[in-house]
Amino acid sequence: MTALTPRLRWTFSDGLTLVGRELGRLRQEPGELVAALVFPAVMVVLFGYVFGSAIQVPGGGDYREYLMPGLFSMVTFSAVMAVMTRVATDASRGVMDRFRSMPMARLAVPFGQTGADSLIGLLMLAIMVGAGLLVGWQPHRGLLPTAGAFLLLMVLRYALSWVGVYVGLAVKNDQVADAMVPLFLPFTMLSNSFVPTDGMPGWLRFLPTGTR
Repeated sequence: MTALTPRLRWTFSDGLTLVGRELGRLRQEPGELVAALVFPAVMVVLFGYVFGSAIQVPGGGDYREYLMPGLFSMVTFSAVMAVMTRVATDASRGVMDRFRSMPMARLAVPFGQTGADSLIGLLMLAIMVGAGLLVGWQPHRGLLPTAGAFLLLMVLRYALSWVGVYVGLAVKNDQVADAMVPLFLPFTMLSNSFVPTDGMPGWLRFLPTGTR
């Protein structure tokens, strides 16, 4: 255990450095950051007012309040696509090769990517919560259960960001990664928060998750 401690400290320190690199890159490309932060609010408006006007909640109630848990999960799943694209871009531009030639911990690269994505995801989730409160959503089970639910969403996002790292390293091409993004989008919408499952075929009906 004593021998592992310096190595873990080294990995953690290098990982924090790469988290700063990713956040600094977003400061240099503010358009990407703005798009990521506007996306949650756009989803609330799009599904809550455009698509939601044609959807009736079983048993009555406000569809926008029913919708928000599905949107929280949808934004959480976007970690796969975001991290996959960034990692594939670094690999195609030779950044990963540069990292390998430097005296740094190998695990620092995925730690940096997933750590930066977690911070961005937390901000996206906060924006979506604010937008949800504005359109009528509110938690009903108290502060602690609500905080636990959002903590679970952040843990899920962190886990999914590692999937994005793996896929990005496997692809190693930013153009291929961009082309793969639409393939992941249907999975983010497999939820009965967006469409009733009664009309789905049996083989597909068990996949959607959400609250109903």
